[in-house]
Amino acid sequence: FRRVLFRSQINIDDLKETPVFFDCDALYVREFLSDKFKQQLQFDVICFVSSLFLITEQEKTLTELRKVANKDAKLIIFDYIDHGEYRKHDYKENGKTLMPNLLTQQNLEELLYNAGWKIDSIVNLDKENIRWYQDLADRTENCKEDIITAHGEEAFECFKTRYTHLLDSFADGYLGGTLIYASPI
Repeated sequence: FRRVLFRSQINIDDLKETPVFFDCDALYVREFLSDKFKQQLQFDVICFVSSLFLITEQEKTLTELRKVANKDAKLIIFDYIDHGEYRKHDYKENGKTLMPNLLTQQNLEELLYNAGWKIDSIVNLDKENIRWYQDLADRTENCKEDIITAHGEEAFECFKTRYTHLLDSFADGYLGGTLIYASPI
């Protein structure tokens, strides 16, 4: 999961006024863009939304994205964070861990620095995640019959088990939510 999503219409003049999206592997974003445009593009904002934990080669990915970021760019990461104990309580489905590459407080600054970024600020979203996952659990239970009718009892139980585990991990303090703002070094 190293996808960078951009809109596919390409008109170089529109890039100044309108966000443009492409679909490519983030590790090869520079090559992809050089195939599409004669001049080098640089980005003002790069965002990860609940996805960095899925990327195996996080430092390489962040380094490649730094290379296409302008000097005043902002990197915004909205993601899960391991508060130090989540690995001991990790949820697995079919033998695979749900969150294979979680950020940790310990590796966050070094990871970003090695990739060419410095942290501007970090916002703890633990309470917001607890509230959101509790709301999700409540809504899931309230819609149980509809979910089972549409997707079956097994799908409902799988969904409920996964998200109840995440809620419990937030409530127990093993797992957290974070919003990180960073700038190029």
